[in-house]
Amino acid sequence: MRPRFTGSPVAPAFRLHRLSLALGLLLPVTAFAAAPGSLQATHDFHISAGPLAQALNRLAEQSDTVLVYDASLTAGLQAPAVDGPLATGDALKRVLANSGLEAQAADNGSVRLVRTGFARTPAAAPAAAAAASPRAPRRRSADKKVEDLESVNVHGVTEGYAANEVSFGKLALSPREMPSSISVVTRQRMDDQNMVSVYDVLNRTTGITAVPYGVGTSYFQSRGYQPDVQFDGIAANNGLQYQSQFDLAMYDRLEIFRGPAGILQGQGSPGGTVNLVRKRPLEQAGWGGSVSAGSWNTYQATLDGSTPLNSTGTIRGRAVISAQDHDYFYDKANSRHQFFYGVVEFDLAPDTMLTLSTAYQHEHNGPLDWGQSVYGIPPHGQALNAPRSQFYGTDWSYDKPNLNDYYAELDHDFGNDWHGKLNIDRRTTTDASKYGYIDGLVEPDNHAEYWLQRQYTDGSWTGADLNISGPYELFGRTQQLIVGFNYARQTADSWSGGFDVPGGADVMDLGGIAYPEIPFDSRSLTETTQYGLYAATRIHPAENWSVLLGSQFTNYRSKSRAGSPVPLGEWTDAPDVDHKASPYVGVVYDINRWLSAYASYTTVFVPQNNLTFSGTPLKPRTGRQYETGLKAEFLDGRLTASFAAFRLRDQNRAYDDPDHPNYFIAAGKAESQGWETEVSGRLAAGWDLQAGYTYLLTRYIKDASSQGQVFDSEEPKKTFKLWSVYRFEGDNPHGFRVGGGARVLSSTTRGTITQKGYAVFDGQVGYQFDRDWLLTLTVNNVFDRKYFARVPASYFGIYGDPRNTMLTIRKSL
Repeated sequence: MRPRFTGSPVAPAFRLHRLSLALGLLLPVTAFAAAPGSLQATHDFHISAGPLAQALNRLAEQSDTVLVYDASLTAGLQAPAVDGPLATGDALKRVLANSGLEAQAADNGSVRLVRTGFARTPAAAPAAAAAASPRAPRRRSADKKVEDLESVNVHGVTEGYAANEVSFGKLALSPREMPSSISVVTRQRMDDQNMVSVYDVLNRTTGITAVPYGVGTSYFQSRGYQPDVQFDGIAANNGLQYQSQFDLAMYDRLEIFRGPAGILQGQGSPGGTVNLVRKRPLEQAGWGGSVSAGSWNTYQATLDGSTPLNSTGTIRGRAVISAQDHDYFYDKANSRHQFFYGVVEFDLAPDTMLTLSTAYQHEHNGPLDWGQSVYGIPPHGQALNAPRSQFYGTDWSYDKPNLNDYYAELDHDFGNDWHGKLNIDRRTTTDASKYGYIDGLVEPDNHAEYWLQRQYTDGSWTGADLNISGPYELFGRTQQLIVGFNYARQTADSWSGGFDVPGGADVMDLGGIAYPEIPFDSRSLTETTQYGLYAATRIHPAENWSVLLGSQFTNYRSKSRAGSPVPLGEWTDAPDVDHKASPYVGVVYDINRWLSAYASYTTVFVPQNNLTFSGTPLKPRTGRQYETGLKAEFLDGRLTASFAAFRLRDQNRAYDDPDHPNYFIAAGKAESQGWETEVSGRLAAGWDLQAGYTYLLTRYIKDASSQGQVFDSEEPKKTFKLWSVYRFEGDNPHGFRVGGGARVLSSTTRGTITQKGYAVFDGQVGYQFDRDWLLTLTVNNVFDRKYFARVPASYFGIYGDPRNTMLTIRKSL
C-alpha cells in the first residue's frame, strides 16, 4: 500500500483548518471500518536509509498507520535503515532516532509527531538536507502528487477505491469539496478487476453506459448524452467516442464528471467529461507488472518501472510497456497491440519542474466482425437465429490504428502558495481498415444486403493550457483563485470507399466473399479550433460554507471541405461562436465533520449548423443542469459516499420550422433527470468496495416527431454496479482474498427489438504472497448470462461476453 497526502496549497491558517477537519473525520464509525493499525502490531518493514520524510512515508504504507505532522519538522533530517519484523512503535522509534521527534498516539488511532528535543543530523547530510528543502519542487509518491504544504496528513492507504483529490477545474479539491457528481476510478481498482482498457473502466463506473462499437472502439452515454474527454485536464472534444484509446497501463486514474462541464470543456456535450490522468515518476526506484492468460487465447503482459535518473533524485523517469493478444468469443476475430509510455521529470530549480512524456501504440485487429442485424419481422424485428459464436464479418478484413502522444508540462512555484502551470499535448492517429458488414434488415432465409468498406483516417489534436492559481484574502478568510487560457486544434483527413455485394449475401455463410479492390471515392477534411479564457474562485463567505464560482469564455471555429476524392472543394465554414460564456455556480455546506450538502448550476453549449429561413445558423444548443446532493467521508476519507439528484435541460435544439419547410428554428427541448448514489472505499481492514446506482429518465419536451418519448432508449432507466474485494488477513501483506461484482441493467432498445433487464455477476479468488506479489483467478459472467452488449437494429448488434476466466500474476510497484 502507498501513502496518501491530503491538503490544499493555501495559506497557513486555512491549512490548519483543513487539518483539523481531516482529523475530525476520524470519528468512531465502527459500522464501516476498524481503526488504523496500532503501534503494537507487527509488520515486516523494509525501509532504506535516507530523508526522514521519505522513511516516514514508507513506514506509513507498510504498516497502514496514519501519521500527522508538520512538514517543517522533517526538513533536512535523515533516517536510518529499518529492516525486518518489528512492532510499528519500535520501527517508528528507530526511524525517528536522533531526529528530536517523538510519536504520540491519539485516541482516534492516528499518530502525531511532535518535537521534544534537538535533531542530531549526521555530517554527511547537508546535500540531502538541501534536496529536502521545504521549497523543493512538488514530488510524487506512488502516483500521488504531493503538494508543498506546511501541514501534511500522511495516510498508510491510498491503494483503496476512495480518492482524496480530484484535479477538475485545476483547483485541487477533494470530491466532497466539489459541488458536482464525480467518480474516481483508482489504480488499485483497475488492477483488482484486471481492467486493461478505457472501456473496461467506464463500463464499471457509476452513471456511465458503455457500448462496444466494432473492434477496439466504443461509445459512452451519461445522463442521456455522450461525455467528452480530457487528458491531464486539457479538453479534447470528440476524442473519446468511437476512437481507439491508449492502453490503460498509461493512466494512474480516471476522473468522471457527470453533467454539463462547460467550465472545463468550453463547447461540448451535456453528458460531462472524463479526465484521463497519466502516471508520473516516483521518488523511489521500483518495478511492477503483470502477466495474464485467459479464455479465447487471451494473453496480456505489462511492465512498469520507475527510478531516479541521477544521484540527487532531481531527474526521475518512468516507463511502461504492454502487449496484448486475444481472440473473441465469436469465431475468427483477433486483436493485438503493443504499447509504450515513457515520462521524465526534471527539477530545473527548487521551485520549477518540467515533465516530458511520449506514448506509442500499434494495433492490428482482424478479421473484424461488425455484428448482427435483426430479421425484418413485424412489428419490431427479431434477433437472428444463431449462436453467440457466429461470425458476421469477412475473413480478409482488418483494422490497423496507430496512436502517438507527446506531452510537456512546466510547473512553477512563485511562492506564497501561488503556482503557474503550462501543459501542451499533441496526439496523432492513423487508421487503415477494410471490412464488410450486414447493411440493413435480414430476410427470414438469412439473406441481406452486405456492404464492403475501405477507410483511411489521418487525425491530429493539439491542446494547451496555461494557468496560475493561489490564495487571496477576502472576508477575513483565505480564498482560492485560478485564471487560465486554453487552446485546442483538431484535424481529420478521412478517405472512404465502398459498395454493396451484388445480389447480397447469406449472413450465416460469408466465407465466399473474395478480397476486393475498393477504390476511394470520397474524402473529407475538417479543421476545428477552440480557445478561450477561464476563471474560477472558491470562497468561504462564512464558517462551514464554500462557494465555487467560475466560467469559461469560448471562441469556436470549424471548417470542412470534401471531394470525390480529389480535387477537394472549397472550404465551408461552420457558424462561429465568440466569447460564449459557460458559467458554473456551486455551494457546499459542511453539516458536520463528515457530511456536506451541496447544490450547483452548470452549463455547456453545442454549436449547430442548421439554417433558419433567413439564412443564418441556429444559435448554439445549451445544456443547463441543476443538481443537489449530499457527500460524506468516513475514516479520514478512506470511505466516501454521495447522493445526487439532477435535472438537465437541453434547449435550442433544431426544430422543424412549421412555416418554412426544410428550415429550422431553435425551439426543440429535451430533458434528463434522475438521481445517483455511490459508495467507494475501505469498509474495514482488507475490505474494499465500490457500489453505485443510477435512476435516469430522458424525454423529448418539444420535438416535431418524438415529443414526450424517451430520447435515449439505449441508456437503461435503472443501473446498479458493484465490485468488492475482501482480504481474510486484513491489511497484512499475505493470505487469501475473494472478490466479486455485479452489473444490473434495466431494459434498452435501439428502435427494433427490446432487451429486457439482466444481471451479470463476476467472481475472483486470489492469494497475496507478500507485499508485492499477488495471484488471482477471475471468472466473469459467472452464470453465463446471454445478453446484448449492443442491442441490434438495422446493423451491428453484439452479444456481451459469455462466461470467461483470467489468471493473473501481478507485482505492485
